[in-house]
Amino acid sequence: MNSILIILAHPNYSASIANRALLQNISNEENITIHNIYEAYPDGKIDIVKEQDLISKHSRVIFQFPTYWFNIPGFLKTWIDEVFTFGWAYGPDGNALVEKEFGIATTTGGVKESYLPNGEKGFTVEEYLTPISGSINILEQNILVT
Repeated sequence: MNSILIILAHPNYSASIANRALLQNISNEENITIHNIYEAYPDGKIDIVKEQDLISKHSRVIFQFPTYWFNIPGFLKTWIDEVFTFGWAYGPDGNALVEKEFGIATTTGGVKESYLPNGEKGFTVEEYLTPISGSINILEQNILVT
């Protein structure tokens, strides 16, 4: 199992330029599944078992999203909160993600120079992504947070 699951979390993907461009050349690749959570759950009601099963079938999980108000989109946060459950994703018996590799592909509404340490935004893209990066670290290592 050497396949990639892209969790696409774009609130308005049909109007996207950059996120669409990122996926344009890989959408027909055999070992890549693109899963648009906004399309899959327009009512916001997530099928947790279905999502966990989908993740289980892939060796790599990439979160793709626009940096949205200097953070991840709200529905992606909800998706993470609901899908990465105690006992499945983390905790004493939660080891479903230990062997998974995670990555982040994000776009911003500004140029690279805006996100330098002394740039106009005041923070780097990596600094804005600290919360999701921290969550991924916990999941990959199966650290019990108390």
